[in-house]
Amino acid sequence: MEHFGYKTHSCDEVRRAVGNGARMLIKRCMPEPDSFDDEKVSHVLSHYDDIYRQTYIHTDRCYDGVREAVIKLAESGFKVAILSNKQDEYVKALAKILFPSDIISIAQGQTDLPIKPDPTVPLMIAERLGVRPEECAFVGDSDV
Repeated sequence: MEHFGYKTHSCDEVRRAVGNGARMLIKRCMPEPDSFDDEKVSHVLSHYDDIYRQTYIHTDRCYDGVREAVIKLAESGFKVAILSNKQDEYVKALAKILFPSDIISIAQGQTDLPIKPDPTVPLMIAERLGVRPEECAFVGDSDV
């Protein structure tokens, strides 16, 4: 935000703005009326992507207990997939960094398809995994 002359935000303010993908994060952090200008939002998002592309790889751990739980589920015969509103390229790379290669069946991030909480992509993932939706559990880290 500072790069564009906008007000910066505290960590708590950013945490409250997270959810629904990077574009929505940017929109929530930009001031009005700029936050309603798709061209300006895209410009800020492009800058965000440039920075995130260099920094996301520094992620070296999951939330406490997540890695162990995912590994245990996979070892118990469950198919495990990741669906995130982060950009797809980052989700796929982070899955490779954070989990053993044979643990995650599908890692899917935001593409041109509808984002969570829209059911389109979760239903596609269930189909790709060969399971019925009622056989799935959807676990998240926010109300999204």
